[in-house]
Amino acid sequence: MKAPLTKKKLRFYLLLCILLTLLIYTWYNKYSFKQAFYKSSFKGELLSIQYKGRGLYHYRLKGVDKVIGINSDDFPNYIEPHEGDSIVKETESLELKIFRRSPNGKFHHFGQMKHY
Repeated sequence: MKAPLTKKKLRFYLLLCILLTLLIYTWYNKYSFKQAFYKSSFKGELLSIQYKGRGLYHYRLKGVDKVIGINSDDFPNYIEPHEGDSIVKETESLELKIFRRSPNGKFHHFGQMKHY
């Protein structure tokens, strides 16, 4: 006759299941453990673009003290942003989303660059 599940065994199996789920999640997304749970992104209005040669552009955003370097050769779906565009760069996926202001004053999703 089998022994019933005790609280200790139940806790062990639950912990094992959670750890297995986390392992699969991080492996599936091809991120390190830290990147999978601590994603970072920032938004800002594009102030200037500088072409640095060999397909490298630097974007300076309003409200962000960082200069973003994006190599357009790495982005097959490259869309040239203009000053005044709103940009979201998601650093964990190297994806740059561009929002352009329409004539009615609202931003709409214009395009994106994604590293493959």
